[in-house]
Amino acid sequence: MRKPNWLAMEREMHEVLGSARDCSMCERDALRCIDEILARYTGRGNTLHNPGEEELLRLEGLYPTYFDWENLG
Repeated sequence: MRKPNWLAMEREMHEVLGSARDCSMCERDALRCIDEILARYTGRGNTLHNPGEEELLRLEGLYPTYFDWENLG
């Protein structure tokens, strides 16, 4: 097993965190990216388990959407 390049991993994470900080990426996407970076450099596969995100996805499916905000002509 090869030793992870911690400096390269840290640089990638800083880029992701910078994108999240200036709001060009939402927190959910930033967490997924950081999880993928960790998995790639450590060789351990994605292990991030966020029960709050699962609950949010469950609740989003329960309530009807009254307005189509993207297509408000």
